[in-house]
Amino acid sequence: MSENGGTEPKNVRKKKTGKAIKQQHEEKARKNNFRILLFLLFLVAGGVLTWHYWPEKVSSMDASISRTKLILGAILNYKKEKGVFPPAYRTNVLGEPTVSWRVLILPYFEEEIRKQYKLDELFGAFNLNEKWDGENNKKLLSEMPLFYVSPASKNKLGDGKTNFLTIRNLNSTFPGAKPISDADITDVLVNTVVIFEAHDQQSVFWSSPEDFNYEPGFPASEIPKYIYSGGLVCGMCNGTVNFKNEPSPVPELIWPQEKGYSEGRKVVTIRESHTSPWIALFTRNNEARVAVLREEEEARIRAEERKQELARRKKWDSPKNQLEEDSLLEELKDNNFFRKDIQEEELEVSQEVEEIQLPREESEEEDTKSIFGEDSGSEVPRLE
Repeated sequence: MSENGGTEPKNVRKKKTGKAIKQQHEEKARKNNFRILLFLLFLVAGGVLTWHYWPEKVSSMDASISRTKLILGAILNYKKEKGVFPPAYRTNVLGEPTVSWRVLILPYFEEEIRKQYKLDELFGAFNLNEKWDGENNKKLLSEMPLFYVSPASKNKLGDGKTNFLTIRNLNSTFPGAKPISDADITDVLVNTVVIFEAHDQQSVFWSSPEDFNYEPGFPASEIPKYIYSGGLVCGMCNGTVNFKNEPSPVPELIWPQEKGYSEGRKVVTIRESHTSPWIALFTRNNEARVAVLREEEEARIRAEERKQELARRKKWDSPKNQLEEDSLLEELKDNNFFRKDIQEEELEVSQEVEEIQLPREESEEEDTKSIFGEDSGSEVPRLE
């Protein structure tokens, strides 16, 4: 309504409506521009962070693979010359561990590396018959070569701690003081780990005989901690080095726990996994172990079935059950059960035979009378 009481013109009302719509579109455009600006800011920030951290991670991984190849190459050079892998550690005359394989392979690095890090002099400074922490050898902890430290490690070089470990158990490539050869490895070489790069929490002094203790099949067994997320940098028996993602557990290798339930007369074992999924890569006779476990499990099931069968027989052969069985047999004999049953069956059969034979004889007599007359006893006339 206007001041004089009249109605406003239609064109004025449309102009206000158009202005309001224009303001609404402008407000919406400002909001969209702000969202786009915010998205671009996040995109730029993410790119900066990726540019800052990712190359470091990639270069660190590449350096880890290069150092693993360097160490693995020295191990294989040792094996090529000696015919066996290096022992996990050297022992003295008393059989006590002295220094690790990391010391023993120093002369087997490539000549360029030996000169660069003065490895021949370092190896000569060790007393191989003295323990790693003895008076002489302990001084050499700080002389650890750079390639024994992971590029991603936070340990200081002077601490003498290394991230490159072997697996220590009787079924690994470094079982102990006694070295193994390729003939002792039944698994595929490309699937058998020689060394791997461990987390700082599992690092050890480089000259000590310690490594990664791994006992497959035991719940308390140590599992590897990753210095890179999701897996390990591993050197394999065939000389290849790559990053291995954490494998899936192998059902045949899960350790049997003493649980079971009855399914009819057969006991079915429930097997639960308590082992690391790395067992297949950390052992050298994995396939043979699978066969042994399978045979042990089948033998255990057969023994359990035999035990159940003997228990059932023992229960049935108890004096009480035996007395009941004897009394039942005596009762059947006294009542002549078996003989009576046979006699009744014979009687039924004989009656059925008689019923079949009687009508047949009567019908034959009637046929004879109709042909030769009532006097069935007269002789049949002969034709001459």
